[in-house]
Amino acid sequence: MHHAITPLRPSAPDINIYKEDYSNQIPSGLDEELADYPGVKRAFGRSYAELTTTADEKTLDVISYEEQQFQWAEKSMMEGSLEDAMNGKGVLAVFREEYTMQPGSSILVSAGGKEQEVPVVGVLGDVPFSYGKSGNTEISAGMVICSEEYFQKLTGEAGYAVLDIQLEPNIGDTQVQEIRRVCEQACEGGFAYSDKRIGNQEVKGASYSMSVFLYGFLGVIALISFFNIINCISMGVSARMREYGAMRAIGMSVRQVVRMIAGETLTYTAFGALLGCATGLPLNRLLFLSLVTSRWGKAWSLPVWEMLVILLIMICAVCAAVAGPAAQIRKMTVVDTIGV
Repeated sequence: MHHAITPLRPSAPDINIYKEDYSNQIPSGLDEELADYPGVKRAFGRSYAELTTTADEKTLDVISYEEQQFQWAEKSMMEGSLEDAMNGKGVLAVFREEYTMQPGSSILVSAGGKEQEVPVVGVLGDVPFSYGKSGNTEISAGMVICSEEYFQKLTGEAGYAVLDIQLEPNIGDTQVQEIRRVCEQACEGGFAYSDKRIGNQEVKGASYSMSVFLYGFLGVIALISFFNIINCISMGVSARMREYGAMRAIGMSVRQVVRMIAGETLTYTAFGALLGCATGLPLNRLLFLSLVTSRWGKAWSLPVWEMLVILLIMICAVCAAVAGPAAQIRKMTVVDTIGV
């Protein structure tokens, strides 16, 4: 769902300021200045450079991240070290289906009037934007992400090409206009201004609608499973009620009978969980790799939280399944139980 309907990412800006010619002419200190304004939740910028690889003379898009953007990118890490990129030890290559640079390799580029070797320290599954003047992947060597310090060291440029601003929900139009005025004063040569608040609300609405549909469907499946477990145990107890009465007659206590029913229920549940994991996890991985990883580059990981939710539902079902028959057995005398 998150890939198919393009949900609003945590990094999605409410206001986007950028240079149409990709030049880094937005002052690097403007983000910190705007972050202190009332109604501004966060401001962060990105620098952009288009370098040429020495080996095949293709273009390499280089984007800078600050600390917050690196934290958001952690969920998209496929392999390698995010900390090495944050500390300026190399770059993160953005996944491409046809070609992806591997951690440990390096790229020889022409930057700052000289040839420089750029080490690749990791691979990102995706990024929340696209860059590139030509848009032709045949002449592109790909895209890499690096820290602001490494970008300045590589290119000698310190400004931003893009400045994203996230706003508090209660901000007014007057404050938004003040933010725009400050940007106009700080940026020489003009800039493009985009207010994305209405579009963001529409994306949130579509995402919530899809979530209600999908999670509602999953909720129905969970309820069917929940009541099916209870029904199966209740039917099993009812069918063996005379046997329980005979056990009571030879000295077994109600507590021991209930424990026996609970043990039987837990056995069903445990084997059901093991069988479900043995068949479901490989199928989950196969579908994820074919539908998500192959298209967007996101790596498959063990669905721990989903498995914990399923386990919690099964435990609740077990407790409910044992509680009903236990209450029924407690109310019945030995004679009544045998006579059922």
